[in-house]
Amino acid sequence: MCYTSAMTVNSLIDITGANATVQLKSTPGTKARHIYLTPIGGAVRWGNTSTGAGTGNSIPAGVQHVLRANEADVTDLVDLSTVYVYVPTGVTLTISYS
Repeated sequence: MCYTSAMTVNSLIDITGANATVQLKSTPGTKARHIYLTPIGGAVRWGNTSTGAGTGNSIPAGVQHVLRANEADVTDLVDLSTVYVYVPTGVTLTISYS
């Protein structure tokens, strides 16, 4: 993979809360340097496969959180299928990546 300074921001479909943990992408292959998560209407949690209502890293409502690949290695990317989010009922999570 060749590094380029050009950045494109892409969006995923919003996740509407259902008190469930879901992958950002169900199939591997979509990779990003930065993942932008913004919960609307309540807090969400993010992490790995064990993320749930009481586990994972919390993001407060209305605060955009940026997940970054290894900043010291410009070729490092995060596969979106390795990131899980728990979104409670009544909360919407917007997702973008670059």
